[in-house]
Amino acid sequence: MFEGYASWSRITRALHPLRYERLPQRRTFQLSHGIRPMDVSWSAVVKLARSNAERVAVWSLVLLIVAGVGLGWYVTNPLSGSDASLATVRANENVSLSDHDGTYALEPTDVEPKAGFVFYPGAHVSPDAYLASLAPLVSQADIAVYVPRMPLGFAVFDPGAANNVVAGHPNIDRWFVGGHSLGGVMACRYASKHRSRVEGLVLFASYCEADVTPNVPTLSVTGSADTVLNRKKYAARRRNLPANVTVVEIQGMNHSEFGSYTGQRGDQPAPIGYRTAHDRLADVIVPWTENRLTQPPSPHIRESYLTAKNRLLIHEIRAGYVARGRAG
Repeated sequence: MFEGYASWSRITRALHPLRYERLPQRRTFQLSHGIRPMDVSWSAVVKLARSNAERVAVWSLVLLIVAGVGLGWYVTNPLSGSDASLATVRANENVSLSDHDGTYALEPTDVEPKAGFVFYPGAHVSPDAYLASLAPLVSQADIAVYVPRMPLGFAVFDPGAANNVVAGHPNIDRWFVGGHSLGGVMACRYASKHRSRVEGLVLFASYCEADVTPNVPTLSVTGSADTVLNRKKYAARRRNLPANVTVVEIQGMNHSEFGSYTGQRGDQPAPIGYRTAHDRLADVIVPWTENRLTQPPSPHIRESYLTAKNRLLIHEIRAGYVARGRAG
């Protein structure tokens, strides 16, 4: 009987997570780390709590470091333009490519630009991804194109990026703004707040926010093979655009082909290649912008197109008339 009890005790001690011990005059349970629930002291509880808190703190620190490294890698590795697309732009004798403080500039080589175009990149997309698709505006329409680099790769952190570009080129009187995807959303916001400066708005696979109405001439371009654009929101936000908005859908074009990059999450392969997509895009944006430039500026923005030099000249002429009137 006693031997059977001893055997059973050995079995329970081996299987149970709590170690059963026979102590003088009483039996108690002892946890594997040595704390007895029946004889727990306050110092032991504090010690255990402190030990658990230290473990949580260490693991939290590890997770923060991993998250920080991942975010840093994500921010510093945007979706960039292909080497072939950049080589094509550099080989174009009619286009001058430069980079000023993170803003890529495409400018006509032999003539003064007729207008300027500030383009906002899509989320996590490098500015160089749009150089090939926008170069026809320079070579065919003599429009200077500027693509600024956005903070952390998101235009939402600098929707007023066009201000610095416009201020840095006082020789250009007429300006377009535009953007791709999230960049287009921010360009629309900019146009709505600077109607006296914006000649026209160009949206690539994009739409305006619910409470934004740009009220400027607008071109909206989408691709039939785009699986990233939220079609439901795009249709709902159509009412934010002017009644005479020009809407064009390019057959066979997907989301990434508005630029020259790959790796766009959710984008499906397109039935047409990048060069074909860019040619079809040029056939839309070049005539539209040229048509806008053949028309005089709207009355409410005409004054803003005068450069500082022209304003000074007008001031001098008016002053001369006043002086002559007094002399006579």
